Parts: sequence; structure tokens; C-alpha cells
Amino acid sequence: MQFIPYPILSAVKILQVHLTKNLHKQGLHKNRKYHVQNLVQQLRHHTQQMKISVEAARRENLRDVWIQKNRKADTLLITTTLMFSAFIALIVEGTPHEDTATYNDGQLKPIVTVFSVGVSISSFLLMMGMWLTMRAYIPPEVLCKCCGCVLCIACCLLLNS
Repeated sequence: MQFIPYPILSAVKILQVHLTKNLHKQGLHKNRKYHVQNLVQQLRHHTQQMKISVEAARRENLRDVWIQKNRKADTLLITTTLMFSAFIALIVEGTPHEDTATYNDGQLKPIVTVFSVGVSISSFLLMMGMWLTMRAYIPPEVLCKCCGCVLCIACCLLLNS
């Protein structure tokens, strides 16, 4: 074993302390730097998650609104179809008998005229309600290009192709 003089030994110790101190400062500096980067990344992640949550809630609300509109359209079409079938039954089965509809001289009684006008107005309003309901809930790109009707789509597709 070799003898190392004290001044050299103390200089080496001082150098080691100085190097350790510098390494510690560099470690603290990098630690702070990485901590700040971690906080920034967590903030970005949190912001992105909030945006995704808000978008998911918006889409769910939009889906619920479309479900309500769809159910409303279904209910309107079912109700209108039921009224339409009742109207057809009224036309087929509900015509007044000839003896009660006319006077002895063959002239129509006013009540029959009022009945006929009422039936024709109700049939017009019923058809208009069905047409408006279908038109309101069918996307415009599906409607006929020439008249806007739903019923002649096949004809327009054949004519346009």
C-alpha cells in the first residue's frame, strides 16, 4: 500500500464533493425539467379527455333528439294511417241510404251535402298531413327532384338514369 500525502487526499476529496454537488444540481435541474414536462403532458391529456367527453355527450344528446323525432314521426304516420283506414271505411260503408239522402223529388238533402263536403275536406287534410309528415322526416336527397314527392322516386330514378 502506498502512502498518499494528506494535501493530495484532501484535494481529491474536495474534487469529489464538488463533482457530487454538480451532479446533484444537474439531477435536480433535470428532475425539475421532467416534472414540468410531465405536468404539461398531464394538462394536455386532461384537456383532450374533456373534449372527448363533451363531444360524446353532444353526440348522445343529438342521438336522443333524433330518436324522439323518429318516434314522433312513427306515431304521426301510424295515427294518420289509422285515420286513413277509418276514412276509407267511412267512404265504403258510410254512404247514406238513398231514401234518407234525397227528398221525394230526387233533390239531395242539405245534410248530405254538408256530410259530403266534410268528408272531402277531411280527406284532403288527412292526405296533406300524411304528405307533410313524410316530407318533414325524409331527408331532401331522397325526395323526387321534379316535384318533391316521395312516391315517384322510382320513376325519377328511371328517368334520370
